[in-house]
Amino acid sequence: MIVEYKDNAIALIVVGTITLIISRFVPKIFGGFPELDIVLVWICSLGGAIAFVWGCTFYAKSKGYHRAWGLLGWFFYLGLLILVIFPDRHK
Repeated sequence: MIVEYKDNAIALIVVGTITLIISRFVPKIFGGFPELDIVLVWICSLGGAIAFVWGCTFYAKSKGYHRAWGLLGWFFYLGLLILVIFPDRHK
């Protein structure tokens, strides 16, 4: 496994997960502004999803696969689990 790609993958997956969790609490933080809530939830959710998928592409690359396999990250943790099961080509 290529360590540089793995470190980037872990960082992006963690950032994506935290951002997705934060997006769940945005309406409670900005309670009085429904229009702002919708926009912020969309921005946080989209940013978190992109970071998560980007992290999955790095993880696929670290295992020796093409980055396109990282698009499994759109299935979030199911896709990540599939990537974890893939055998490592860099042994």
